[in-house]
Amino acid sequence: MKYDNKNTIYLKISLVLFLFAVSILLMTVGEGIWGGILALGTLVIISWIISKFELMHPLTWFPPIFFLYSISYPLLVTLGELPNTYDKNIEVLFIQWIALATFIVVMNTSSKKKVEINTSSLKNLMPIVTPIFWTSISITALYVAYVYSSGLTSKYAIALDNSPLGILASFFPIVVISFALIMANQLGIKGRVPKGFLLIAILYGLVVLFVLGERDFILKLLIITIFMYHVLKNRISKKKLIASGIIIISIIPILGDLKNRAFGQSEMTVYGGDFIADILSGEFMAAGRNLANLLSNEGVVWSHFWGETLIWDIKVLFSAGFSPGAWFNNTFHPDLIARGGGNGFTLVGEGYMNFGVIGVVVFFAVLALFLKFLYNKALKNVVWLSIYIVTIPLAVYVIRADFATLLTQFSKQIVLPILIIFIVKSILDGIPKLNKTKQYENKYFKYYH
Repeated sequence: MKYDNKNTIYLKISLVLFLFAVSILLMTVGEGIWGGILALGTLVIISWIISKFELMHPLTWFPPIFFLYSISYPLLVTLGELPNTYDKNIEVLFIQWIALATFIVVMNTSSKKKVEINTSSLKNLMPIVTPIFWTSISITALYVAYVYSSGLTSKYAIALDNSPLGILASFFPIVVISFALIMANQLGIKGRVPKGFLLIAILYGLVVLFVLGERDFILKLLIITIFMYHVLKNRISKKKLIASGIIIISIIPILGDLKNRAFGQSEMTVYGGDFIADILSGEFMAAGRNLANLLSNEGVVWSHFWGETLIWDIKVLFSAGFSPGAWFNNTFHPDLIARGGGNGFTLVGEGYMNFGVIGVVVFFAVLALFLKFLYNKALKNVVWLSIYIVTIPLAVYVIRADFATLLTQFSKQIVLPILIIFIVKSILDGIPKLNKTKQYENKYFKYYH
């Protein structure tokens, strides 16, 4: 048996190394952008071999999403759906190949065959989390009602609105993290799917989409539900996981369409009626386009910042200064900034604008280490599991943002709500230290393979 296991490991290592060599060849000698696309696709296959396509593993969900962000702009330009404004398609693919290869190498860790997740802390938290959820959802509902009654009919108008009621929107992260903890309790301890609770949450997510034009909120609820169900209830088969991924990606332009119709906008972003082009040209196009823009203006509009943007990132964490994404949009899209919008940015671009390709390697090594830490913690404790799952949409969003976004949103939208929950619990329980909770011998065991 041990001999067979060793042979299997050696075979897996050999296959990964062979595919990696193939990917390098495709990237360096491939024909046009197609070599780069195939090279990135090969990296996705490598990541799935390592992760065994286990949903929780970062190498299962991050590489394919990064692949879509990487290929969308060069592919749309090549297919004639977009003008070749920057003529940097091959360079864009190469730099993003470097980023994904770095992520895979640093993240390299096998999925666990047997996972034991401690759920005992949930029994202590539920009396606090449930009222916090309903209180937060009521507060955010007041904000939604205000926006609706004020006649704000675009995200730009909402962004530029100076009403003090805007502070109520800061309760949305508390809704999300408390939703994750409630789902963990229902699925992991009570062993049931809370259909009524889910229905209310999804319907409210649709209201937020129609009124605020925010599709991220409902997508977060869906992602949390799928991951929690897979880990704590019933393992979802690989076929169903693939189908779920395709459905979620496919509904992104549909949600955008619904948002446009809700705002009364007759013009929608479409490309020749091609649904695939609609998917690629929406959410996934920005990162590649922004990187191409950055590369085409290197040495003309900007020169390397040699780590200066890291100082910007830290300042933004403390609500001071401006982010690399803000610099990019102020430099290249001041008209959108004036209207309260922007074109996002690219984490690959922030790495490159500091130290070139070496900067890309450093930034994606840091991202991989960060997700690897959360993943290992999530396999042991249900609160960390909730933190990790809620971080997944953020990690995806950061691809077309910057390091400041990762720092600020993780600290303010994930860590801070968790701290608020524990602080409220500590106050109500009269416990001086936050880490002292009653221990229940109630653990959930999950076998992945």
